[in-house]
Amino acid sequence: MVAATVQTPPPPRSSLRVAIACAAWLAGACNQAFGLDPVALQGDASIDPIDGAEACEPVVAADVAGSAAIDGVFARGVAGAARFGSRVFLVGTHDSRGTDGALAAIALPATSGATWATRSIGGDANDQLWAVASTGTELLAGGVTRSFQTSGLDEGLLLRIDPAGAMTSRRLRAGMAIQIRAVAVATAGEWWLAGTAGDGDGLLARLAPAATNLPGIGFTIDGGRPLPRRVVDAPGDSFAPFVVGQVGGGTETAFVARIDSAPGDGDASWAVTVPMEVFDAAWFDESLWVAGNAGADGVLLRFDSVGQLHASWRVPLRPLHRVDRRGATTWLAGATGTGVFVATLAGDCVTGTDLAGLTPSQPLRAPLPLGLGDAVPYLVGRVGTSARAIPLGEDATATCGVPFTVARAPATMAATAATLATSAPIALFHEAVTAIGAVANVGDQATTCPPPP
Repeated sequence: MVAATVQTPPPPRSSLRVAIACAAWLAGACNQAFGLDPVALQGDASIDPIDGAEACEPVVAADVAGSAAIDGVFARGVAGAARFGSRVFLVGTHDSRGTDGALAAIALPATSGATWATRSIGGDANDQLWAVASTGTELLAGGVTRSFQTSGLDEGLLLRIDPAGAMTSRRLRAGMAIQIRAVAVATAGEWWLAGTAGDGDGLLARLAPAATNLPGIGFTIDGGRPLPRRVVDAPGDSFAPFVVGQVGGGTETAFVARIDSAPGDGDASWAVTVPMEVFDAAWFDESLWVAGNAGADGVLLRFDSVGQLHASWRVPLRPLHRVDRRGATTWLAGATGTGVFVATLAGDCVTGTDLAGLTPSQPLRAPLPLGLGDAVPYLVGRVGTSARAIPLGEDATATCGVPFTVARAPATMAATAATLATSAPIALFHEAVTAIGAVANVGDQATTCPPPP
């Protein structure tokens, strides 16, 4: 491993950005060193907080037509969802043994008599799909396969639908175990892949679909094994994405990093750790927003592009698994001990809908499948072995839902500079495999409100 210790934010690539970044870093570093609140950006609620939950009005309960359900196809749950063309595609694990990947597509909102087009994904051994992303006209899903290897090692599994609608499957193999845990759209028709390599490294790779081999970057955080949960294409430098996840196998320490895959004109890499569990991240409002939980409370963090933590909040008793933007509205989603919830954020008010009895789709701890880029937003969850795709109102209402409101509160969260160590390039071989099963059409099942737990 070649160690690259990040103790301060790296020098940006223009003198103007240097001045801005240095001023922000000096203020933030002093505040964090003395245990004060993180620096707040102009307009943040941590500067002008409102008067708590009593100032927040819950949404009015409403039915939103078009829910869909399918039983048995995703017995281990749906790991991700994304739109391709006129249909929403769900990916996950097919049966209770966890030995088959699964793919299903349906028009959503669904209509009476709708049909799911389903396929099993993989071969004779263990195959799973864990992540999916889409440009709207192209889709890529990633996961793991053991069906095509002869070495006994995990290999990355990729499923692609090209702009013409052709579906292909490929594996990523190397001289070590490879798993793909996160997928994101990059620039120039390419994709970001993040996951694990070997026994001790995280993995970042940039995929050109026509490439037969590609260099991967192995990395560690403070010497520990990173388990990525989200990769986010970054502004200003299309070869240095953000990656977030956990360090090691526990929930106590998360990492937030930017990894420069082409540092020839100045390395933009940095990494920090935070004492929490991180599920998701998204870039909007010139900031990297990170969502997760510390204990029973949700945590929302706001970083700039050079790794400075500018604001942090807790959301009482609302562990967060998703953060993203739809138009000008920030959306949140998560899961409590009684079910899944979805909400919007306005000022300090988190208002939305509890869906009791609906659980996160996948046993693998990962971001919730929340689709915000469609004409109608939607959430995917699970009731027993039944996958549910649920259309949402613009105010985060849903059929079977119970409105709630809670106020977020400023919180002090320490972000500690971490050692990001990267390896020599990992040679990944990108090869076609026959992993796509025949279409099986399954009729949509009647959805009823799940009983409370």
